Amino acid sequence: MGRKDKPVPSASSSPSCHDDPEDSDADTSRQQRHQVWTENKVLFTALAARFCLPRFTDIDYDVFTDAATYVAAGESPYKRATYRYTPVLAWILVPNVYWGNFGKYLFCFADILVAWLIFRIDHILSRGRNKSIISYVVVFWLANPLTAIISARGSSDSLVCAAVLFVLYLICKGKWFYAALAHGALAIHLKLYPIIYLPSVLMLIISEGEDIREMWANCSFFGFVRRFFNLRAIGYALTAIGSFALIVFGLYQIYGQEFLEEFLLYHIGRRDIKHNFSPWFYLLYAQESPLSVYIGYLPFFIQIASILHDAETLYFDLPMCWFMSTMLFVAVNKVSTSQYFIWYLVFLPFVASRVDMSLKHCIILISLWLSAQAAWLGLAYLYEFKGYDTLFYVWMASLWFFFVNMVILIAIANSYRRNVRDQVLMEQFAVKKKKEE
Repeated sequence: MGRKDKPVPSASSSPSCHDDPEDSDADTSRQQRHQVWTENKVLFTALAARFCLPRFTDIDYDVFTDAATYVAAGESPYKRATYRYTPVLAWILVPNVYWGNFGKYLFCFADILVAWLIFRIDHILSRGRNKSIISYVVVFWLANPLTAIISARGSSDSLVCAAVLFVLYLICKGKWFYAALAHGALAIHLKLYPIIYLPSVLMLIISEGEDIREMWANCSFFGFVRRFFNLRAIGYALTAIGSFALIVFGLYQIYGQEFLEEFLLYHIGRRDIKHNFSPWFYLLYAQESPLSVYIGYLPFFIQIASILHDAETLYFDLPMCWFMSTMLFVAVNKVSTSQYFIWYLVFLPFVASRVDMSLKHCIILISLWLSAQAAWLGLAYLYEFKGYDTLFYVWMASLWFFFVNMVILIAIANSYRRNVRDQVLMEQFAVKKKKEE
């Protein structure tokens, strides 16, 4: 970001994901060893810094701890009102009963794991050529006050981000079965939203290293059907959805209908009229009528359309695709809070390597994003803590924040360097196809 990178070599002239590092020359090996040492130093420093953050607690953390207390006593975590997460999270946080800060340290470790996975994924995609990745990880993740504070105060979203990146890492390594298993049993199970990444993964598999739009244009109807019913794609979808369903069924046997209501059905039909960053909250608040039901469906259709569009146009570059899909998903969601923002911020180190944007342009966009949040938070503070009637203005701030998010998405899309896009994922198919021939 702020400079033009050299084009990534094409599939015919560059090594694949699975090349052995020992085949590289001595100079490259020395650079890689130095790079790893530098990354480790950065990760250790970031972890130490997080342990020094002020010890304040998010309300969700108290909910986690109470649910873990019930689990430790052999009872259901759903006895704690507003606990609407997987019971597995309560099981993991049982040590909170004996050491109150256990979960906070765990989430901070997950924060560092996220950075480590970004490094590993980037090494695969850029073959170690991206010398700016450390700077991007530090600026957009490790030194980002939002991500650091969210983990330190006891929010579990860093665990979900780590799970999502683990899925991406396994895909980059070509381990499709394990990626599908992690996608369903880990990522989607921890939080439902990672299911939005399924169409892009399936599109990547179906493409088999070809331009999917050209493939669709040139294929006959039967040829299209044959390519669409790709065994690997079907296997990935069945494994991901099946592993998630299997875990849900097992937990249902333990906790019954209450588990389904709180963990699954609540999120599917959720209508939150409390003030939040969503552009829809005031409409849902003001329209407590049958009309509000239809308003509640509108964001869902917008999200589906954008996910499918991104899957078709950006399937060859999953980090970029997942960033665009997630940011729009969060922006138009019926409920949007600060914790949701890290769902797409986790991809920013990858995005920074893929856009041609001046430093001045970047600073303007970041300033717009931060100032829009500050305006919303100020008005929400006056409404919630001072009792002023500013709810309508909070909604105006939500609309402004939504507009700023759209401006950022358009700016990134226009700055995306398609001529230097990473092609390593597609190379996996090309190499496999060549071996089969």
